[in-house]
Amino acid sequence: MADTTFDPYNGLNYSSYPYYHSHPDRLFTLGKLFGANPAEPGTANILEIGCSSGGNLIPIALKYPQSKLLGIDASSSQITAAQKSASEIGLMNVTFENKLTSDLQNSQDQFDYIIVHNMVSWVNEQTRNEIFDLCKKLLKPTGIAFVSYNVQAGHSTANLLREMILYNTHRLQAIPEKLEQARAFLAFTINALEESQNPLHQMIYVEARALFENDNMLCDYLIGDHKVFSFHEFFDELDKRQLQYVSDTYLPSMYVGNAPINILEAVQQLTDIVDVEEYMDFFTQKAFKSSIICHKEVNIKRDVSGADLSSLYISSNILLDVPSQDITNFDDGTQSLSFFIKPNGGGGIQTNSSIMKAVLYTIADNAAINPISIAQVIDIASEKVPSITKEEIQATFNQELIGLIFTGYVDITSYMTTASTVISDKPKIYHLARYQALQGEDTWVTNLRGQIVFIGLFEKYAFRYMDGEYGLDAIEEFIFNHAQQEDLSFSKDGQTITNKDEIKQEIKDHLQDSLKFALDMCLLTP
Repeated sequence: MADTTFDPYNGLNYSSYPYYHSHPDRLFTLGKLFGANPAEPGTANILEIGCSSGGNLIPIALKYPQSKLLGIDASSSQITAAQKSASEIGLMNVTFENKLTSDLQNSQDQFDYIIVHNMVSWVNEQTRNEIFDLCKKLLKPTGIAFVSYNVQAGHSTANLLREMILYNTHRLQAIPEKLEQARAFLAFTINALEESQNPLHQMIYVEARALFENDNMLCDYLIGDHKVFSFHEFFDELDKRQLQYVSDTYLPSMYVGNAPINILEAVQQLTDIVDVEEYMDFFTQKAFKSSIICHKEVNIKRDVSGADLSSLYISSNILLDVPSQDITNFDDGTQSLSFFIKPNGGGGIQTNSSIMKAVLYTIADNAAINPISIAQVIDIASEKVPSITKEEIQATFNQELIGLIFTGYVDITSYMTTASTVISDKPKIYHLARYQALQGEDTWVTNLRGQIVFIGLFEKYAFRYMDGEYGLDAIEEFIFNHAQQEDLSFSKDGQTITNKDEIKQEIKDHLQDSLKFALDMCLLTP
């Protein structure tokens, strides 16, 4: 076994987050969409290379108790933390091992899914080659691998800033000292460039602000090698190992119809997938990609217009221009309605089609928390337009669905989420999120979809009591006790509130907001 005793991450505040785009449900769904036949995640063998302290793998193990998972990492401190969390949560189907990629070269195990998140850009060339080799060697014939990496197109400013950070810290030896010095340099840079109107200064300022607020990335900048890929370079790494690219995990990023209008005509002429991805990355200044890959022998179908989507579930963040209750007649073909994408209202589509108005309103009203099956969409939409048959609705929806997926209006999944759609008298937070809320200074939890949700100090205290055993009055009293112990405080007009009755009212108001937030963020269980 290779030497793993040197651990540059030991003692650092390096967080291990869930990454939704690497979730086996997503890999399974997109693999099927493009013609592959991957294993059902529920009983799959899953490997994560570079698992850190298990923030990504533990939610997967919880969702699929019949699956078998292995996480490896070169950092002994991160593996110890992962093992501790898995043990305290009571997981029996996941193993965390302190190993290097070279330790797996002679492994006889094979996996249905291999996850390599945010690693290949931050290791040396030998380890990078070992990772790609392992994707070939350890992936089952129908297996799917996920690899994410930094992209050349969007990293010119980031690389410039990294070089300055490395120079500014090169005389220091200890990583904590380097981090402290790097933060001081970033603070200086932010302050110096904040008012500048120079376009280059503005780009450096934005990059410095993002880096200053991201301890993980700053650690990587200081510790790891850094390799940014052009897509053709990534593609070549796959090709020489008889692997192939399937898709990006964020489908809208690879759809040429989403290209800026002034370059759309030129990009639409491209037919080679490498050219399409390369140009899309360049024109959108893409800085990070999450790619799905598989063995070259798998028959991948680029034309997905005829794909069978009938068994899938749909989730969406569609915003309605006109509230549902204000629509009296979906059959009115003269009324054109608009739909937008949360959270910033981006995009925008209009339709006067009675069928699509009924379908989009059905999705917006029913798929914000738990995904809704395509069959349910058709059933509910048919009630809004009784003059149109279900067969007509299904035919039109099937024709339009691929476009909605690739433009980002809806997302697809193969599995139902069972989050609560109401706030009960005795609210219950997803037990993983409740566990995470108790951990130190972490200000994030994982929701039932496997997505990261950032929370405030109030939620860190409130969530721990939302186990389905306590009513709201009891939870308010528990939080009040924490306020009395000065674990948290409340203020108004810049002044700390000290009156007990006012504190209790603040807690009551905050709790209602937190419960609504937990409901919207898919954190409450029935």
